[in-house]
Amino acid sequence: MNQGGYLHEKFFDAFGAVIDKNQRRGLLTVDGDKIFLTKRGMSLGNEVFADFLLNQ
Repeated sequence: MNQGGYLHEKFFDAFGAVIDKNQRRGLLTVDGDKIFLTKRGMSLGNEVFADFLLNQ
């Protein structure tokens, strides 16, 4: 089994709502299996990261 694919799937299962929320806010963008802060997201990165931590 490709462990990377499994981990990727589990990550998006766990954090999909956080990713979607921050994409709608214009703070994150997804390109394939990579997630990036947008230019605006870089200014509010702590908020984005807190969303991931508070999701648990």
